[in-house]
Amino acid sequence: MLTRLRAVPFFVICILCCLAPSGARLTFSGAAATPTANPTTAGMFRGDAARTGVFPGPAPVGPVGAVWVFRASNAILSSPAVAGDTVYVGDLDGYVYALDAATGKERWRFDADTAIRSSPAVAGGTVYVARYDHDLFALDAATGKERWRFTADGAVSSSPVVVVGVVYIGTFGRTLYAIDAATGRPRWQAQTGAAIRSSPAVAPDGATVVVGCEDGSLYAFDAETGTVRWTFATAGPVSSTPAVSAGTVFFGSSDHHLYALDVATGRQRWTFDAGDALTSSPAISAGLVVFGGYDRRLHAVDAATGRERWRVGTDRIILSSPAIAGGTVAVGSVDHDLYAFDLNTGRERWHVTTGAPVNSSPAIANGLVYVGSLDYHFYAIGDVSGSGAGGATPVAGSPTAG
Repeated sequence: MLTRLRAVPFFVICILCCLAPSGARLTFSGAAATPTANPTTAGMFRGDAARTGVFPGPAPVGPVGAVWVFRASNAILSSPAVAGDTVYVGDLDGYVYALDAATGKERWRFDADTAIRSSPAVAGGTVYVARYDHDLFALDAATGKERWRFTADGAVSSSPVVVVGVVYIGTFGRTLYAIDAATGRPRWQAQTGAAIRSSPAVAPDGATVVVGCEDGSLYAFDAETGTVRWTFATAGPVSSTPAVSAGTVFFGSSDHHLYALDVATGRQRWTFDAGDALTSSPAISAGLVVFGGYDRRLHAVDAATGRERWRVGTDRIILSSPAIAGGTVAVGSVDHDLYAFDLNTGRERWHVTTGAPVNSSPAIANGLVYVGSLDYHFYAIGDVSGSGAGGATPVAGSPTAG
């Protein structure tokens, strides 16, 4: 186990030492929750290739509880991908897990040997996932068997996106790669000015790939050739993953601003000052852009104008990226909680408390919210039936509902 911990970035080890889990501190009110039938798909980080943060849902409305909880081998920073009846996620011990989406039963695990911070992408019966130490893997989605691996020029926390047979991913080696999804061979690679922590997004027309960079810029590349189409400079590192909707790309910067740019030209349409750094990635739905920040707040601004529509506070910073399904927004916080808010008003619908920070970004499918925590647990949160005030029952591995 010590060899695995050496592969985890030092700052993550510091966090885990301060927040070592004492077991999942989780209870909920009422009867056991039951997931909906007809499994749906949210097969990559932020739900789609454009990284809009919109998921198929439906979302639980509350009261909520744990449908199931899975204990991983280590803390979970990776965000889940849901494909059909299976959910995929990685942990800091280097395991990639395939879990039954309805029950949490483990179907298989793959040992990547080094921490997984990247989130999986699932396409064409293959799971694409990167370990922190340079390698991108293609795994058989049904069995976990390795199909191929590609060794990049630097560490990877960027999450892959898969479009029309091509996998796009960034590295700390300043490179954005386009890799053949079937063979693992690179089609092109393009250099940026610094490490890439951000995950690439592909515009809905498939023509442009955009990604943030630690040099403070957002880059737009031709998806076919890797040629730089434009760059846009901010005053701080861009770790936030961009989201593309209706011809506009939205992204946050450590310079405290959320930006809206024309995806074709890079021309700025508006900017919003959030008052502190933004590394959470925005979600776009119903004319709103929703994002969290170091100011401990979740913000919703008008997608056309950048005017703030509502904001709501949590007790700690928000590193998790919000997920939207229907009229519900779900997001995690370093305060250990997973929250759900009304998309139109920002009113809290429910929250649950885990045993450590929730830096993983949720996915919403099958009537459940799936999310990981630094407490070594992966949660499926759903509606409970027959719940009543004062009827809370301690259940090992399930969350404290608010």
